[in-house]
Amino acid sequence: MILLDAGGRKTIIGNREEIVAAAFAAAGSEASFDPIRVQKLLFLIDRVVSERIGGPFFHFRPYHYGPFDKAVYRVIKAMVAAGDIGITASGDYPLYFLTQAGYRRGKATLASFPDPVADYFGRAARWIRLMPYRHMLAAIYREYPEMAANSVMRQLGPERPAPKGSPFIRGMTLAFDLTGARCRTPDSEVGLQSDVDELREDWRAVGDDIEEAMVQFGESECVW
Repeated sequence: MILLDAGGRKTIIGNREEIVAAAFAAAGSEASFDPIRVQKLLFLIDRVVSERIGGPFFHFRPYHYGPFDKAVYRVIKAMVAAGDIGITASGDYPLYFLTQAGYRRGKATLASFPDPVADYFGRAARWIRLMPYRHMLAAIYREYPEMAANSVMRQLGPERPAPKGSPFIRGMTLAFDLTGARCRTPDSEVGLQSDVDELREDWRAVGDDIEEAMVQFGESECVW
């Protein structure tokens, strides 16, 4: 909401639902967020630009995976009931996305922000969606070390590479599984196993290279 004072100056007042809609909309009409990334996106917005739009809006505390406020989920639940957010599933986690009505609301809110604030929403949303979990958390812990106090990953540092078994690498391995190497090889094809193993290692290396490129690009967003 935009209010004008007696001198005609703008004061921008946002409520929680408007901020969540704007944060989602900044990533595009087709974007979705899992619970961990929702929390981290709203945390960054609260810490960096919220005072310019009537915030802060939440009260984040250090939790198992960094900054967390259960009020975020209450707001999302209310927005689902209002028809602004939809829910789908991805593995063990729900994914939240804006409906058409929610996207219109989010874009309208973004348009009411000063350009630097709207720009930050976009950069933060891209960064959060792009970065692998471990690198995302490492960067947040590095910048806000108090948020690592209760983390199950507090030994993670920005200089520590993501492990071979990270979700991103597993996903890339499956995405490039041209040989069907993720499937069990029948006994009759044991003779092909060494070739399959070599190809699998090649594609894992591709996944490593792509992850590193994503990290470098994500860090270039300079969300701090």
